Amino acid sequence: EAVTIDGLPAEDIWFLTADGGLAQCNGGTNPDGPSDADGWITWSQPLHAGGGSPVAVATELFVAAAAAPEPIPVAFRSPDVSGDLAVNLTDITLFTQILYGGGDLWRGDYNLDEMVNLSDIVVFTMAIGGVCP
Repeated sequence: EAVTIDGLPAEDIWFLTADGGLAQCNGGTNPDGPSDADGWITWSQPLHAGGGSPVAVATELFVAAAAAPEPIPVAFRSPDVSGDLAVNLTDITLFTQILYGGGDLWRGDYNLDEMVNLSDIVVFTMAIGGVCP
């Protein structure tokens, strides 16, 4: 049976991936704010996180330190390919390998068109130098 929690603080809600591929900045996967009167929570901005996890990897939503009853089907991908919470030379090397057919293509497909191309290069290069806020 579903439980509605009104006003649950955002810091009590976060994601974890079973493979540990999603690397979070402090509070980086918290929603925009507390749950509303109907218990809904909203993420309207990109997460502050690096690394990535494909949809096939179980992603748990934690609410008040308890995992939701079922994993949710969601993929995470970031220009911080290495997951060290900074987009730097290591990520340039990894992204270049993906671009030329090495590694998991989904990790470099930022516009979700099932290929790594010029559009993805633009997204990647705009992120270079980014670090956790």
